[in-house]
Amino acid sequence: MKRKISALLAILAVSLCSCSTEDTVVAPKQSLTRAAQNTDNYAKDENILQNYVCINKTDKQYYMSYQQTSEILGQVSPTNKARFEKRLEDLNRSIKEALKQPDQSIYLETRNDRYFSDNDDSITATQASNTQSFRIAYLEGNKTSFFDLFYANTHKAHSIIRVSTTSYDDPIQMTIHLKHSVAGKGTKRKVFIASPVRVINALINWTYQYPNGSQSSWPLNVTKNKNVTGTISFYPGHIGSLIEIQ
Repeated sequence: MKRKISALLAILAVSLCSCSTEDTVVAPKQSLTRAAQNTDNYAKDENILQNYVCINKTDKQYYMSYQQTSEILGQVSPTNKARFEKRLEDLNRSIKEALKQPDQSIYLETRNDRYFSDNDDSITATQASNTQSFRIAYLEGNKTSFFDLFYANTHKAHSIIRVSTTSYDDPIQMTIHLKHSVAGKGTKRKVFIASPVRVINALINWTYQYPNGSQSSWPLNVTKNKNVTGTISFYPGHIGSLIEIQ
């Protein structure tokens, strides 16, 4: 009888160990599945919410406009809506800090609008010239800074900025600084780009400050959040109507 009881206990112990092992394998898979589903759900809701982001061009701030509500907006999860609006609030705080810099311009972009504080509003990146770029800066992920020094036989240039972010909670934020140049109509040497959209395609004109001699040196400094990747391409000449810097 004792032998039978011992045998039954042994079988029971093996059974319990087997269940415990199975639980430790299945649970992480279930957790990963839920995380993937949450990401997919947020991506869908964010895609809807992007259509309601507007720019206050007086205060240079983003805001949500729900005046034109729709049935699809009612399908957005309240949790995801709060998460998206929180990201917009954080972005606005960064813009306010950037505006404290006396030599900095601001570029904002939504899915339906764009604003550049020192340039003509009609200028868009789609108006880029067909001429060949004389320099391309490649911005890599996981890096927060970039430096390049290049020379060109021009005192006027325009740059096409094509960048994107891989993060839903870390929107595009970057500063472009051309030390010897000014952007747009003002005397601003730096441009702070901030946008809630995942991909932007911006155009900025630059004028070299010291037009003596045939060549111009363009020291380029870029600071950005680590999830931003893309390119900044420089072309000779300006695009669009522009008041020149004397």
